[in-house]
Amino acid sequence: MANQIIRQPDGKLAVFSSSTSDWVIRDATPQELLDWFAQEAAQRARKEAQRALEAVLAGNPELAYPHFTQTFEQADAISSATKQISRTNNSQQTAG
Repeated sequence: MANQIIRQPDGKLAVFSSSTSDWVIRDATPQELLDWFAQEAAQRARKEAQRALEAVLAGNPELAYPHFTQTFEQADAISSATKQISRTNNSQQTAG
């Protein structure tokens, strides 16, 4: 869905949806639009997180993460290796 913010002739703001070819909001202030867009983004993020949770809890994490599904052990090993590299780099910088 593509939404465009448009300034109305009276200076207020509106949002036009190219998906529905209709106004989503009219006569808005900048703060009202910020709030509206933030709420829309939050709703999309919540739906995305819900789909991922459902897949993981059902034992099918690959449905949520098809290209990089990891087990807890794999992710923990990566985290440990990253921390070790960071510690090594920090001690080399301190010594150098």
